[in-house]
Amino acid sequence: MRAALEQLETLGARLERVDLPRAADAVTASRVLIAGEAFGVHAPRMRRRLEQYGRRARRRFAAGAFYTAAEHQQAAQIRALWCGELSQALTHVDAIVTPTMPYPAFTLEVEAAGAPMNASRFMVPFNMTGHAALSVPCGFAAGALPVGMQLIGKAFDEQMLFRIGHAYEQHTEWHTRRPTLNET
Repeated sequence: MRAALEQLETLGARLERVDLPRAADAVTASRVLIAGEAFGVHAPRMRRRLEQYGRRARRRFAAGAFYTAAEHQQAAQIRALWCGELSQALTHVDAIVTPTMPYPAFTLEVEAAGAPMNASRFMVPFNMTGHAALSVPCGFAAGALPVGMQLIGKAFDEQMLFRIGHAYEQHTEWHTRRPTLNET
């Protein structure tokens, strides 16, 4: 990520720190909102075709049945505050840059054993706001596992993120490389 930020600076980006103190609350709120909505959408089909859902998906969707209306309401209030904070932060910058995940991609073996928790915690706060977001390959970690850089922009400003992502990819080769797959 540091190298990716340095490359963005080389391309003319002016980097500045953006504080988003409600981001952690947004992650918690998103769990309630996403689980509740996913349960509402998937429950009828899961009752008929449970075997078509993986263990992880079943667990995540079923969790939505256990949140109370009060918890859902509080999560919706947090989402509203978070949306305001993020929109305010984006009035000063063209995009916010974060890692896509808190660690490199994980192997299929790790996924089968129960993928690491909170793999999406850097993405979910932005998923629930309506802001544009884009993930761009920015390197490989140990074990030849890919690393992503997430760009978050203003609502409906995908074009800005595409320009930033395209410029980055024109000056790096990460998007042309593929992880080694153990295909048997």
